[in-house]
Amino acid sequence: MGIGYEWCMDGTLWTDVDRFISDTLLPHDPVFAETLRAGEEGGLPPISVSAPQGMLLHLLVRAIGARRVLEIGTLAGYSTIWMARAIADGGTVVTLELDPHHAEVATQNFVRAGVDHVVDLRLGPALDSLAAIENEGGDPFDLVFVDADKKTYPEYVRRALALSRVGSLLVIDNVVREGEVLDSTTQDPDVAGTRRMLELLGEEPRLLATAIQTVGSKGYDGFAVALVVWHSSMKAGFVAMCLLVLPVCFVNLRIAKRRREFERRLPEALELMASALRSGYTFSRALQLVAKEMPGPMGDEAQRFTDELLVGVSVEEAVERLAERQPTYDVKLFAAAVQINSRVGGNLAEILLKTAGMVRQRFQIQSEIRALTAEGRLSAGVLAAIPVFMAVVINAISPGYLAPLLSERVGHFMILAGFFLWTSGLYMIKKLVTVDL
Repeated sequence: MGIGYEWCMDGTLWTDVDRFISDTLLPHDPVFAETLRAGEEGGLPPISVSAPQGMLLHLLVRAIGARRVLEIGTLAGYSTIWMARAIADGGTVVTLELDPHHAEVATQNFVRAGVDHVVDLRLGPALDSLAAIENEGGDPFDLVFVDADKKTYPEYVRRALALSRVGSLLVIDNVVREGEVLDSTTQDPDVAGTRRMLELLGEEPRLLATAIQTVGSKGYDGFAVALVVWHSSMKAGFVAMCLLVLPVCFVNLRIAKRRREFERRLPEALELMASALRSGYTFSRALQLVAKEMPGPMGDEAQRFTDELLVGVSVEEAVERLAERQPTYDVKLFAAAVQINSRVGGNLAEILLKTAGMVRQRFQIQSEIRALTAEGRLSAGVLAAIPVFMAVVINAISPGYLAPLLSERVGHFMILAGFFLWTSGLYMIKKLVTVDL
C-alpha cells in the first residue's frame, strides 16, 4: 500500500494503469500515436484526451447511433478521430477550432486517419461558429463534446442545448480541475467558468446530468455527461398546438351548447307558433312573436328567419337555411313540415303541435338514454385520460424515460400507432353508447 500511495502521489500509478487499459482493451492503431506525435511536433499543447477517454467517446457515439456530432475544441483532432470512426453511415462530425495552426495540423491528421470525408472543421471563435450553425437550421446534434476554454463553458452548454434534441448527450471534459472546482472564491476564470457550468447543468430542467472524477495519464480531473430530456422546441410545439386546438375546441363547445339550448326550446317555440296561428296570426307574425318572447338562440334564429322573409326570401328557402344552421333531426322535421304545408296547404297549427309533441318525446327519451349510458361515457372519459395521465406521471418521476419515444424513429411510429388505437377505441366506445332516434 505504501508503494501504491507514492505512485499515486506522482501520477505514475495512474499512468501505468492507463497504459495497461489501453494495451488490454483498446485496439492497436498507429493512427492515434501518429496523431499525438504530429501534435507534439507541431508545438501543440499535450492536452488531448487519453486513449481510454477517446474510446469512451467512441462507444457513446456508437451506442446512441449518432449521425450528427459537434465538438467544441479540435486541437490536433485526436478525440475527433475517435468519434468520427464511430459515426453512423452518412453522419458528420462538426468540430470547431480557433487557432489556424491547430486546424492545419488537425486537417492533416484527419486525412491520415481517413476520416476527412466525415469531418467538417470550422475555423474561428466557437461562439461565432455556433451562431452560424444555428442560423443554418440543420438537423440537431446527437452528441456534443465540449473541450475548449473553460471560462466560456456555460455559454457553450447553452448553445449546445439549443442545437440538440431530446435524447442528445452533452459531454464536457475537465470539470474537476484537480479539485479546484470546490473553491467558490476562486479568482481563476477557468475554474469559475467550470463551476458556473456545473451549476447550470444542475439547474437546467431540460437536462439530467452527472459528473465523474477521473485519474489517469492526464492527472486528476473529470468529465460531465448530460442527457437532454426536454427541449424548448417541444414546449413551443405544445404551446402552438394549444393555440391552434383550444380555440377550435372552445368554438365547438359553444356551438354544441347553443344547439342543445335551441333543441330544448324548440317544442315550446312550436307550440307558441301553433297558438299564434290559431289566433289568426300569419306565419311571419307568429315567427315575430317567437323572436320577441323566446330568449337565447331560439329567439335569435326566429328573428333571422323573419328578417329573411321580409327581404323577399321564400318560406321554403328560409326554413331550409335554418336547417343548415341547426342541422339536427328535430329542425329537419320542422323544416319538412313547413315546406310540405307551403306546397300542399293544410292546418299548419295542428302540424306544428304534433311536431312539438314528437320533439318533446324524443327529448325525453334521449335524456333517459343519456342517464342509462352515463357509466359507459364515464368509462370512455377515464380510458381516454389514462394514457395522458400516465405519460405526465412517468415524465415527472423519471424525466428521461420517455425520451426515446420523441427522439427515435421507432418511437415516432409507436406514438402514431398508439394515437390511432386510442382514437379508434374512443370511436368504438362512442358508437356503443350512442343511440340514434
